[in-house]
Amino acid sequence: MSQLLTAKTVLVIGGTGSIGTEIVTQALSQGPRAVRILSRDEHKQHLHKIKFAGRSELRFFIGDVRDAGRVTRAMEGVDVVFHAAGLY
Repeated sequence: MSQLLTAKTVLVIGGTGSIGTEIVTQALSQGPRAVRILSRDEHKQHLHKIKFAGRSELRFFIGDVRDAGRVTRAMEGVDVVFHAAGLY
């Protein structure tokens, strides 16, 4: 993915899980315009805010992948989507 995401807006659905966290880390290393994380876990989002403190390009969306309206809203203006959310 070398520089594939430079100056792009990226959405990581399930961005607080183990795979999603790695995608976010890799995306941030490529100079994106913005990285959006859609997750239903407020606690993990809080931990990510601490972990990635100072990253102004990071945006957080609370929501569930099963909520089509919320996913649609999170996808507005997005160039690349990574779906890493698990359903159980």
